[in-house]
Amino acid sequence: MSQPAALVFSISVLILCCSYLHGVTQAQTSKLRPGESLSFTGELASPNGRYKLAFFTLRAGRSFLGISNASYSENLWVANRTTPIVNNNANLTMKADGVLAIRSIGQAPIVLNANRAAVNSVATLEDSGNFVVTELNADGSSKGVLWQSFDYPTDTLFPGMMLGNDFATGKVWRLASWLTDINPAPGVFSLEWDLTVNGTVELIMKRRGEVYWTSGLLESDSRVFQNFPTPSEEFFSYDYQLHYVANSSERSFFYTVISRRSSWWKLEPRGRLWDTNMSFLLDEDVCLGFSSATPGCYNRANVGLTDCWAGCWKNCSCIAYEMNGAYCRYWDVQAKFIPDESTRRDYYVLNSSLPTPKESSRWWIWVIVGLVAALLVLLFGFLVYYRRKKLIDERERNEEEILIELTTSDQLNESAEVGEDGKKSRSVKVFSFASIQGATKDFSLENKLGQGGFGPGKFPEGQEIAVKRLSSGSGQGLVEFKNEIILIAKLQHMNLVRLLGCCIFRDEKMLIYEYMPNKSLDFFLFGVFSDKSDVYSFGVLLLEIVSGHKNSSFHHYDRAVSLVAYASETWKDRTCLDIMDPTFVDAPREQILRCIHVALLCVQDDAADRPGMADIVLMLTNESMRLPEPNEPAYVTQKNKTSTKQPHIIEFETYSLISITTVPEGR
Repeated sequence: MSQPAALVFSISVLILCCSYLHGVTQAQTSKLRPGESLSFTGELASPNGRYKLAFFTLRAGRSFLGISNASYSENLWVANRTTPIVNNNANLTMKADGVLAIRSIGQAPIVLNANRAAVNSVATLEDSGNFVVTELNADGSSKGVLWQSFDYPTDTLFPGMMLGNDFATGKVWRLASWLTDINPAPGVFSLEWDLTVNGTVELIMKRRGEVYWTSGLLESDSRVFQNFPTPSEEFFSYDYQLHYVANSSERSFFYTVISRRSSWWKLEPRGRLWDTNMSFLLDEDVCLGFSSATPGCYNRANVGLTDCWAGCWKNCSCIAYEMNGAYCRYWDVQAKFIPDESTRRDYYVLNSSLPTPKESSRWWIWVIVGLVAALLVLLFGFLVYYRRKKLIDERERNEEEILIELTTSDQLNESAEVGEDGKKSRSVKVFSFASIQGATKDFSLENKLGQGGFGPGKFPEGQEIAVKRLSSGSGQGLVEFKNEIILIAKLQHMNLVRLLGCCIFRDEKMLIYEYMPNKSLDFFLFGVFSDKSDVYSFGVLLLEIVSGHKNSSFHHYDRAVSLVAYASETWKDRTCLDIMDPTFVDAPREQILRCIHVALLCVQDDAADRPGMADIVLMLTNESMRLPEPNEPAYVTQKNKTSTKQPHIIEFETYSLISITTVPEGR
């Protein structure tokens, strides 16, 4: 082999070795620093290689971050036992500010060390199995523990991990079993440390918050509990050293290992407590039933055979069940029964063809409940019908009383009309609802005169009427309606619309007037208002500004009776500057004349001749624009009458200033 080829081969081998060593170093790392992350397939390993921190997946694709033993592959601690990860894109990240969190796409971050983070920190998986976040000094030395997994036990007690209470921080250390073998959520069993009143101490196992078993008092040599099984006493004597702390700030229990390399106590979902080599510190069969022969067991009823049967019966997919003391086990239609020759267990198959004892003996209860419910519904319906009928009857009775009072009222007699024979006849009549309905063609919208509820109609005999129908939302009652009839009936006059009668039917209240086909008097008195009315007002206002006089108070005894008439006469005489206010003596005469000219165009008699407001603005701003000659304005005419005694007496014929303009398009 030539020297260049040998050199290339040596460099390649060196690169491969470095890559291998780098991979080994990465695989065996135990620390996570700010800015680094642990992938879903990566892991942290303790320096002694006994424990590892990694993601693991259970049934249904739910993943968790946990600490497990490298030799046994047993999950000993779970970081997110109540919030599983639903995809494989998760990682454990330590941000630059020291926040340690599990992050996954589509899920909120799961922060582990909330409010316990520092910029200069490091997360380490120690040889004891404790995952610790430590704050560092500037020189890299440890400043203090910010967060550790031992403060948040799950179902496993490590050597050095404590059970009990920290009164200074308010922490409570206890074990909680998994809910099932494949669900790490907190289950029904918990293991706690209790300090009795007289100063003695013991372990307590609870089931659903109630005491299930106690370990008995810890002996004075701190090596054996009183209620542990006899085989375990010898085991404790050689392998474990038990410790407890009891003072004003802390009450705790922990154990250390004497001769074993790795150890832990695990609390199972069935209530069993066992150690590393599967030695049962407490078997699940110890406290079954109500027997109090076993020391430490409490005589309490837990799950029984009937509870398992009832739970299986309520589940449509359940075909069999098993009673195992502290829990029930169920099988559905897809289950496979695998014989287990090592233990004897009883399985119960549910027979769906047989009725349940409760159903066969208590069917009459459901019959009674159904009958009572039906009777209550009928009673409620009857009460609603009775109350509704009572209200209708009371309303009809009030209507009859009002009608009787109207027909016999002396107040209506005062408004009676005098006939040709000199006798009074009642002017207000009471009409039936059917007659009004027929006259207005069932209150047709084609006959509606206005929004106020007026509608024309005609009686069969040919009389035309106008019906005022009271709105249902007016809030007016029968008393107010009666008072209105009496008041309008007293106002009978030749120049007022005449009230013919009224009609009351349930919620309907109507007044019947005579029909005026040519509209009412106000239409002829006040004319039609339009935008040209505003133009007229603007012209008068412009004349008032130029002259300095109000149109309503102006009167020239020798010539005109109004400011508009006086301005028109001076315009014809070419002396219109006579009406100018003396204060405008220095103003340009052309502008004064143009203002008077525009004002006279605005007050012309014919509304069609008046310019629009846009044209007026153009006339006032554009001085080069030629203006038309104004026509006669709308004003009060006057007639002069001569007399020998009074040579200068003026008489006026007054007309409505607005009524003069009777063109349809407005004033």
